[in-house]
Amino acid sequence: EEASDWILHENIMSITGSDFSVKDQNGDVKLKANAAIFSIRDSIQVLDAETDEEVFTLKAGLLNCLPTYYVMRDGETKATIRKDRMSIHKTIRVYEGEASFNPIFNTTQSECLLQLHGGMILERNTEIYKGDTDEKVAYSHEKIFDLGGLVGAD
Repeated sequence: EEASDWILHENIMSITGSDFSVKDQNGDVKLKANAAIFSIRDSIQVLDAETDEEVFTLKAGLLNCLPTYYVMRDGETKATIRKDRMSIHKTIRVYEGEASFNPIFNTTQSECLLQLHGGMILERNTEIYKGDTDEKVAYSHEKIFDLGGLVGAD
């Protein structure tokens, strides 16, 4: 597949501070996200920009040893996102379905779909790998401060 660039643009003027849009390399908005204002647990609904149909909802889990998030669609958990307890590379893993974890070892029987390796301390780069392999499938870079974002430019 051909590589492409996508831009996640945060709406800093939103009430929740967690609303954003995702634009393709042509600047067309493809996804838009709205955070729940009043909810017991954090929740962000991601919508198709053209149809306003739900693509997925990201919900924070309750009562977990480590921060855990669930990717949901039509009320069904499609994936579980969880940070490794001890990790030099700030590793986050995405597991298939609603994964349950051993509270002592932080292990699960669910298949690992992706692993994300973030930078150390000040670095804002993330490399994304397929499953538990060394096959890199994506790369992300975060701009810490972008003046254009303040006026709606990317």
